Amino acid sequence: MATVHFGRLLGPVGFSRTVAIKRLHAQFATDPEFVSMFLDEARLAARVRHPNVVATLDVVALNSELFLVMEYVAGESVANLAKMAAKARQPIPHRIVSSIVAGALHG
Repeated sequence: MATVHFGRLLGPVGFSRTVAIKRLHAQFATDPEFVSMFLDEARLAARVRHPNVVATLDVVALNSELFLVMEYVAGESVANLAKMAAKARQPIPHRIVSSIVAGALHG
């Protein structure tokens, strides 16, 4: 449905920071149902304030495309950890799972 890219947020007086930009795939950008789901995700994500959840910074519509601009956090995603574990036919290590759960319970 969407792809996440690295981006750069530029401010008016030289401010700059790395961001993650989620781009709705072109084939879905004209489908009202997918556009609605993408915007619902953006609205929901923008309401979440938690130290272990990336912040949503902006939603941009440009040339019939939609982009969700989010805080960038270096590291492995939970989705990638799950894929690697499944490929290796091993569970995600307990120390990683407990760290994720402890972070989610924080706050």
